[in-house]
Amino acid sequence: MLAQREGETRSEQKTPQGILVRKVQVEIPEDFKPYWNPAKPVFSQLANGASTLLPYMEPFITNSIRQASKHITDRALLEEAKAWMAQEAQHFKQHRRFNEVLIAAGYPELREREKQMEREYQELGKRSLKYQVAYTAGFEVMALSIAHMLIEQREYFFGEADGHVASMWLRHLIEEIEHKNLAFDVYQHLYGGH
Repeated sequence: MLAQREGETRSEQKTPQGILVRKVQVEIPEDFKPYWNPAKPVFSQLANGASTLLPYMEPFITNSIRQASKHITDRALLEEAKAWMAQEAQHFKQHRRFNEVLIAAGYPELREREKQMEREYQELGKRSLKYQVAYTAGFEVMALSIAHMLIEQREYFFGEADGHVASMWLRHLIEEIEHKNLAFDVYQHLYGGH
């Protein structure tokens, strides 16, 4: 669906709502420092902490939309859902790689925390599909708000940061804005209400 065809421009690969699946691999340098923004060490650690969650949360939300897709009757919404899942899969890959770099850079205790997060998301996966899609929509609304704030103030948060890490986060944040309403739209299509 989103493969580039000859003569097509990049924007023509987007779905109607503007979701473009990018397969970009951010390379983290060997001399990586976990405080990747020396001017904002607390922000560095806050973002690192958020990244540790994503390899567990991203598969959960992707699976919730994958399961919900079996019940979507609107073809355009189904295509949007497929592109959304592909973007989320890319986020998973980037943050899984980044977390391995964090662990190697002096945070081996994250392995135990990862086991706990995996168990917690397995439990959430036992809840009803309606609950899972609502969770996904709620998380995506929160991510959208954070994305707008961080992008609007990107110079403040990322101006002195390691360029590799800043690029990874900013691309992720831009994609949160691109696919901002997909999970909500799926919830409304399947269940309606709040």
